[in-house]
Amino acid sequence: MKLEGVFESDNSLYLVLEFIEGTQLYTKLQTKAKFNEGEIRKIMRDLIQGLAEMARKNVIHRDLKP
Repeated sequence: MKLEGVFESDNSLYLVLEFIEGTQLYTKLQTKAKFNEGEIRKIMRDLIQGLAEMARKNVIHRDLKP
């Protein structure tokens, strides 16, 4: 992932990252009728690990969607 730019305000630092093509989780949830337990486990594990890593580094993602 390429860092495109960095912007600062008085109390925030904004990182602009390149857009990476691929299917969004939301799209998969809308188009797939049913997920098996293993698929759900992997999706949830990946989400929780990503959010936990962001929290450890005091990072806020300003574009998280359900």
